[in-house]
Amino acid sequence: MYMSYRLRDGLSYCRIDDQVIFLDIQGDRYFRLSDSMAAAFITFADGGRNSEAEFTLLAKNNILSMEPQVEYNQTNAAFVPLPTRSAIELSAPPSSINLALLLEVTTLVLAAWWMLKARSLANVIDCLVSHRRKHAEMPSSPAAKLPIPLICSAANSFSRARLYVPIPTSCILDSIAMTRFLSRRHVKTSLVFGVTSNPFSAHCWVQFGDIVLNDTAGNASSYTVIRIV
Repeated sequence: MYMSYRLRDGLSYCRIDDQVIFLDIQGDRYFRLSDSMAAAFITFADGGRNSEAEFTLLAKNNILSMEPQVEYNQTNAAFVPLPTRSAIELSAPPSSINLALLLEVTTLVLAAWWMLKARSLANVIDCLVSHRRKHAEMPSSPAAKLPIPLICSAANSFSRARLYVPIPTSCILDSIAMTRFLSRRHVKTSLVFGVTSNPFSAHCWVQFGDIVLNDTAGNASSYTVIRIV
């Protein structure tokens, strides 16, 4: 009976030493469990034998579910390379900032800002996945043959134009806008969420293979990945 329990939709987690940290995109929050619930969840995650009371407790607190899975946009972190390079640090062909680029970046940043204000993170991510599927996941996508320097150049062009957009920067806002910007150029990237513990800190960035596109590799690798979109 209890083998059918699973992590509920919208929830992801990571383990840092003996800490378990969760990201709930439906509730727009990060959180930890009490010591007793964390121990029960670790037993579940490790494939151990939980008691009926432990399953009931985790289900009652909306950690586990027996409902059919409906979420399909989460990628297991094990299948995404650790960041070892950065577009910021790699040499790439220079490109100028023209009016068309500035207008495009401004529009994408404003759209991302509005969505994050008006919608849940789950809805924003669903829209982002749909946009990427439409523009960047075509079987014959030209980005499959696009040289890495040109991908890095496109990312750096976005970052330079972003400096002129009069909206405060934030990792989630700018990463969503950059993902859409690159999807328009048929480049499929990953939106990566990471956390640290003691003290807690959350961050996100855009990644293509092992290349971080809007951060340094050193900073991104200092976070433990909790979710990849």
